[in-house]
Formats: sequence, C-alpha cells, structure tokens
Amino acid sequence: MRERGGTLGVFCTTNAATIGCIFLLKAEGAAIGPDVGVIGYDDSDWMLLSQPTISAVRTDPELIGRRAAKMLLDLLAGRAVAESAQAPVQLIVRESSLLRDNSSGGGGRAF
Repeated sequence: MRERGGTLGVFCTTNAATIGCIFLLKAEGAAIGPDVGVIGYDDSDWMLLSQPTISAVRTDPELIGRRAAKMLLDLLAGRAVAESAQAPVQLIVRESSLLRDNSSGGGGRAF
C-alpha cells in the first residue's frame, strides 16, 4: 500500500478483510476516511465502535436465508429454480468513507 497513489478507497467483503485493511492502512500511515475510504459488508455492531466508524453495506441475512432455503426446497422437489436472486441492500455512510476534499478547499465527500 506504500504506493497506493490514486486509490480512493477499498470495499471489503468480510469482517476479517475489513479489519485487516484498516490495520494495514493505519500501519502505512493512512488516515481512514480523510485519505482512503473503507467500506465493509454486513454492518456488524463493531463497525460503530471502531475509530473511525466504518461505512458498510447493510443486508438482511434472514431474508437471504429464507430465499436460499426456498430455492433449495424447490430444487429438491424438482421444481424450476431461478439461477440467481436479489435482495435489497443499503449503504450506511459513516466516517470511514468521508474523504478529505482537497480540490474545493475543504469539506468532505463520500467515497
């Protein structure tokens, strides 16, 4: 990451990746949020306790589980099953994705 150049941010798909990314960026001297944005996935409670607080994609694991179970039961019963399914998500913007905006003389912008 020493040569991160134009990297605006990182999207992490697991809690372990999010935590590892934050540790790596901090070890390299980057300020999470102002220098490099970090967005995690699943909006775990710990993301509110982190400094800075971590932006995340919030999902509905119960809904995803119900849909997956129905697809599996339909498949086992010999019924046609869609190849994919969608579930709603929500982006929760917190401090970790508010980049410093040097081009406009101050303020911030979301990564």
